[in-house]
Amino acid sequence: MGTQFLWGWACVVVLQGFASATQPAGAPEARRGGGPAAEERTEEAQPKVAKLESARVQLDLADELRRGLRGLDEARRPEARRRAAEAYRAVRGYFPEATAMCAEAAYRCADLLRQDGDLDGARAEYGAARQLGASTPWRVRGAMELGHLERRVGRASPALAAYEAVIADETAAPSQRDEASLWSARVLADSGRSEDAVRVWTRVAEHGDDPLDRIRAYDGWAQQLVTRDDLEGAAGVLERCRARLADVAQEESRLGERVRNALTKMRAIEVLARAVELRERGSPKREGAGGGRAHDAADAARRTDGARSARRTGTKYSSDNTGDV
Repeated sequence: MGTQFLWGWACVVVLQGFASATQPAGAPEARRGGGPAAEERTEEAQPKVAKLESARVQLDLADELRRGLRGLDEARRPEARRRAAEAYRAVRGYFPEATAMCAEAAYRCADLLRQDGDLDGARAEYGAARQLGASTPWRVRGAMELGHLERRVGRASPALAAYEAVIADETAAPSQRDEASLWSARVLADSGRSEDAVRVWTRVAEHGDDPLDRIRAYDGWAQQLVTRDDLEGAAGVLERCRARLADVAQEESRLGERVRNALTKMRAIEVLARAVELRERGSPKREGAGGGRAHDAADAARRTDGARSARRTGTKYSSDNTGDV
C-alpha cells in the first residue's frame, strides 16, 4: 500500500504503545486516574487515527481492523470494535469529498456500533450511508438495515418509513424491494394493521420477483387469515400458492428443489392444521353449520403434511399427487 500507508499504520501502533508505556507500572491508584482531571487527561491522551494518503487507503485500514475482530476473544472485542468504528469515521472526517467510500464507511461503522449496543450511533451512521450513497448500493442497504434496527426495538413508524424508502428507491433491486415489502408487512401485522399487511403480502405473492419471496408472502398472508379465524380463506391461499408455484416446483434444478423445500416448510400449514383441530374440538355447532368448509381446510393442511412425508421418503414430485406441494 506504499510507504505512507505503512508510516500511518506505524503511527497508530506507536501512539497506542506510547499511551500505555507512559503510565508507570507501580503508580499509586490516584495517579492511575480516579478523579475528573485524571479522566480528562486520559481522554486527551487517547490515540487518534492517522490520516493516510487517500480515502481508499483509509478505508482499507478500517476494513483491516474490522477483519481483525474475527480472531479476538469476546472480552477484547468491544474495544476493538470501537477502534474499527473510529477508523471508519476517519474516512468521512478526512475525505468528505469521496462520498461513495464515505457511504460504505458509514454503513460498516453502523454495523459495528449496532453490534456494540450503540443504537443511536448506529442509527446516525445508517442515516449517513443513506444520505451519502445516492449512486451506490449503500443507500438501499443503509435504509434496509435502519428498518431492521427500528423493527427490533419496536419502533414501528420509523421502521416502516425506512422500508418504504427501499420500496420507493428506483436503484433498489427487485429482490430488495420485495424483501423490504415482506418486512413491512410483518411490522404492519404486529402493529394491528392486518388489512394493510395482507395487501402488501398479496402484492409480493402475486407479483414478486423471487419464487422464494413469493412463498414467504403467501405464508404470511395465510397465517394472518388464520389469526382472523378465516381458516377457509387460509386454505385457499395455500392452494393458490401451490398452483402459482407449480411450474417452478416441477423444475429439475437447484431453484426447483429450493422451491419444493420452501413449499413443504411453510409455517402456515401447521398453523392452519392446529386451528382446524381446535375448531372441530371446541365448536360442534359451528362445525355442523359450516363443517364442510372447515374439513376442506383441514384436508388441505393434511394433504400437505402427507406431501412432506413423501418428500422425506423420496417420492417424486407430482402436481397430481393428493395436493403435493
